Amino acid sequence: MVTDEYKKIRKMIQQPCKAVWCVPYTVDYYSEVVKAWCYYKRTGQIRSSANIGKVDIERIFDFHLHGEDHILLYYSINQRDCLWMCKVDDKYINLLVPASTLETKQNSIIATYAMPCHVYTKL
Repeated sequence: MVTDEYKKIRKMIQQPCKAVWCVPYTVDYYSEVVKAWCYYKRTGQIRSSANIGKVDIERIFDFHLHGEDHILLYYSINQRDCLWMCKVDDKYINLLVPASTLETKQNSIIATYAMPCHVYTKL
């Protein structure tokens, strides 16, 4: 059910981010990122004429494809919104969210969020 997935997304985004990187990638429209992701998901390849960042983008998309439930937050400098590429219960949900909550808007960034680790104890 969609409501359960959005509840999980909300819970993940409320956790501290697991990692954040400043990146040199900028886009005019986040639909460019979604198209690149869909192509990678279908073919396993990055469609780019330049090799700059190709390996990094491939690693990011590979994590998104094979990782457990998570959110990849991408903010492209000078945009009003950021893109949340969410994976929840093996479903991919992309959301545009106002970037007003980001601490910095001076660089393009990628951040990852996930559910907290569960600690198991023996009974």
